[in-house]
Amino acid sequence: MKLLVTDHAVLRYLERGWGVDVAALRRHIAREAAGILHIGPAPAELPGLDEFAVISRGLRYRFKTTGDGTPILVTVTPAGARATANRALRMRLRQKGRS
Repeated sequence: MKLLVTDHAVLRYLERGWGVDVAALRRHIAREAAGILHIGPAPAELPGLDEFAVISRGLRYRFKTTGDGTPILVTVTPAGARATANRALRMRLRQKGRS
């Protein structure tokens, strides 16, 4: 039997089965991400930019922005990880659309 487990199920298992304080972890990640964003220009100062990444301490923090420029951290990957072919293609197509 094949069984798939979603990221949501893993998160809830850690929270409810192992007692991980997810809210505290979210606050910790938010503080780190906010500190990283203070290094460079604010996302609102980069018009037309709806997706960007910042590398810090060996990790790549990928952000999207809301319509008013508020950043949303969507994922964190190792800095050396390469984008998949599909993601790279989507990013190139988006950039062409902005030209």
